Amino acid sequence: MREKELIEIIKVLRNYEEAADALLELQNLNPKLACTISREILEAKKGDVYFQASALDTLYSLDLGALTLFINANLKDLEHYLILTLLDNLSGDSAIIKDNNLILSLVKKLKKYLKQENSNSESNYSIDWFLETYKSIYI
Repeated sequence: MREKELIEIIKVLRNYEEAADALLELQNLNPKLACTISREILEAKKGDVYFQASALDTLYSLDLGALTLFINANLKDLEHYLILTLLDNLSGDSAIIKDNNLILSLVKKLKKYLKQENSNSESNYSIDWFLETYKSIYI
């Protein structure tokens, strides 16, 4: 599909799954534009939480710095599913944490957040996996 068609599918949002697929395809065609659109989706809370999670995944893959800024500003207001998506991404990157200060800062921020929210959160595979993966990282 051409870039213009992909953008139209994402902007119109008739079908969230189709829009998420278009965002993924746009990520390969024009990564810079995919980052910009992903930030817009997250900031405006466009679509459902699953569509927003695809935008979070895109931003995580392409511009961790922009995602870090977004998380720093919005962590307390994020949907639980988006936090779980971020935890899964971070857990998958545990082998490169020593080489990436942005990942380290996100891990510390999320560990602190989870500790504060512990009384309100129920156990879940993503949370347990994240905490086990990064048990040696102190906040």
